[in-house]
Amino acid sequence: MQRHMQNISFLAIVAVLLGCAFFFSQQTKIEEQNPEQGIAVEDAPKSLADVQACSIDLEEEESLTCLRQAAATSEDLVDLIVDQILAEETDAERRISFRKVQFAWEDSRDAECAFVREISSEKKMGEFEEAVCLRDRNLERYEQLKVYLCEWYSEGNCADDLTADD
Repeated sequence: MQRHMQNISFLAIVAVLLGCAFFFSQQTKIEEQNPEQGIAVEDAPKSLADVQACSIDLEEEESLTCLRQAAATSEDLVDLIVDQILAEETDAERRISFRKVQFAWEDSRDAECAFVREISSEKKMGEFEEAVCLRDRNLERYEQLKVYLCEWYSEGNCADDLTADD
């Protein structure tokens, strides 16, 4: 019986160590991208003006490419402000909680936009609608996170900052 308990204790210790190793490897991966931002500074969008405005006058493939790029740029903006919030937050539990919420939001966004694509009657139209959905959800989240950053971490009034990108 004692031997059995020792085996269980050993497995529990190994599990904890593996969990810690995984956590630190994820932290290292984030820091390798860019220790301060999470994405390369030269590639990072700076404001909403960096999100391409896609014209309906473009050819079908060009329009789809434009929308996909706009969705990717808007996602980069969200990632940038998430990194800013995490840089400001000093409480480890709140950082973890915020990451969980952000991951849940991303899963929800992806599921919703995939559903929009699937429900479309035509495959190509579904791709357009999915790209528009991703772009729009990212922009909504970006605005929401800007408000959070201002409310939670700003020492003064940052209402001017909230309208600077608009």
